[in-house]
Amino acid sequence: MKNWLEYLRPSIELTTYAGYHRAIYSVIVPYFDALGTYVEDLTTQDLETFYRNAKGTRKPNTIIKYHANIRKALQWALRNGIVDRNVALAVNKPKKEPYTAKYYNLQEMKELLEKVHGTQLEFAVLMACHYGLRREEIVGLRWDAVDAQYGKLQIKHIVTQAVVDGKYQEVSEDRAKTQKSLRSLPLFPSVLEFMGNMLKKQDEYKKIYGKRYDARFSDYLYLWPNGERVKPDWITHAFHDFLEETGLPDIRFHDLRHSCATLLRQEGVPMEDIQKWLGHSTIVTTEGLYAHYNSNQSIVSANKLASALGEDKIEPKKPEEKEPPVAK
Repeated sequence: MKNWLEYLRPSIELTTYAGYHRAIYSVIVPYFDALGTYVEDLTTQDLETFYRNAKGTRKPNTIIKYHANIRKALQWALRNGIVDRNVALAVNKPKKEPYTAKYYNLQEMKELLEKVHGTQLEFAVLMACHYGLRREEIVGLRWDAVDAQYGKLQIKHIVTQAVVDGKYQEVSEDRAKTQKSLRSLPLFPSVLEFMGNMLKKQDEYKKIYGKRYDARFSDYLYLWPNGERVKPDWITHAFHDFLEETGLPDIRFHDLRHSCATLLRQEGVPMEDIQKWLGHSTIVTTEGLYAHYNSNQSIVSANKLASALGEDKIEPKKPEEKEPPVAK
């Protein structure tokens, strides 16, 4: 496993390497080292036992990733004559865990945007709610991505974090998660106005801080008053703390991406357009997450049944309307 990872290192992203490294050095290698298992003696049963034991502390989707790493490493070992077969190919791997995304409805999104106003977190929430941007894409936004003349915002640069060889690193890349992640989106007037105010504040802070201002990140939008760039991890933790303080429903920051997509879906936006908006690599990903959120189509189906049964039809609710109170 270790040799395969080092072979792979020059050809993969640093953040991908960091994820593989964590799985291999923290989980996979210690398990088989403790058993004294040699790679040439490894059996399908050994792997299935490992997966069963991991179920107690790891999610099925995480175990599937372990399996993928082991399978690839053994295939590399097979090509290099280290083993004579890849036993991972015969393994009954864990089934993928079905995932239902959490999200805010329209009313909750409006309340969030109202309460976050004026805080350092506001820009991250604004971009996640309007565009469904990932935190790495938000932190990676630079001024050259904002085209005020044609009203376009380009998502083409990301900032990620990784721990490699025990050292924390920030990685800035002129790319997004996949080729489909590179996209151009229309600028909302409210967002463009917010960005204009950000630029004015940055100019003011440069004068206030003088030589103490960190000019390394002047090309970026999302900065602290002293010029330092906001870190992706900060967004995650700050958002969690903010929800606790304000009493808003507890969701992950990434769930604002789901909230944006769900609102688009409920407003009748076609799945292909949602895929492009979010930058999903395939339509399968989009459909897997949001196909069941087309509530308007469900109402059409329900009303056909109601009509056949001679019952009253369902009146579609507007997004602003609350559910009626439950009688006690």
